[in-house]
Amino acid sequence: MNNFLKKATALGLFSLTLLSAQAQKTPVGYVMSESGCASGGYDYYFFANGVVHMKCEGCQEYPLIWTGTWTQSGDKINMKFTKEYAGIGEGAPHYPVGSVNTYDVYKATSKTINETQTNVWGKNPTVTDPDGCEVVKKHDLTNPDFRSNWIGKGFVGKYPQVSQKLLTAAELKKYSKAELKIMRNEVFARYGYIFKSEDMKNYFGKQDYRGYMSDVTAFLSDIEIKNVDLIKKAESTAK
Repeated sequence: MNNFLKKATALGLFSLTLLSAQAQKTPVGYVMSESGCASGGYDYYFFANGVVHMKCEGCQEYPLIWTGTWTQSGDKINMKFTKEYAGIGEGAPHYPVGSVNTYDVYKATSKTINETQTNVWGKNPTVTDPDGCEVVKKHDLTNPDFRSNWIGKGFVGKYPQVSQKLLTAAELKKYSKAELKIMRNEVFARYGYIFKSEDMKNYFGKQDYRGYMSDVTAFLSDIEIKNVDLIKKAESTAK
């Protein structure tokens, strides 16, 4: 159990630190972080519209992200996490870094969860942490999209719009069969998919891309799933 959760169990509440002298009324735009601790930990990112994400640093799963909602009642912030996205290691592990096994290859998974936690966001509250590794600070994330913020952040590609908005069949008519194939497979590359076909291995091997996932299906957004299906249909008739 991480240090924040141990304190929550003992005290029933979390106490947060503000970095500014003037009290912030809500946690929007802040992250409650313990990933600076020696063994890593959990970072809680608060966004507008009641969105909260938890990202683990130093966990055996890579990545490990919870998504959910938060509400505020006075000084209390109630968080409810409903979805987990995790990369599960496959094959033989490497020797542990600390107490955590690492792997060359991971598989994307997702599942429904029901985890609740309560924080306190009072007037200039403080954290009493003897290790000095738990902090509350502003984050610079404006889009509450965990995929673009963390999982698919490295590789962009030529056709980022496939992951951003729903496409139409008319839009795809101007592309060749080869271009459509690249467009479709860029979606998987953004999540670190290890390509099996020689042409895709050769193409993405020359890009700013690292393959470490045997299957990324569980990480795809609804927009990406629909666009991949549409592009695949367009490929079947394109030249």
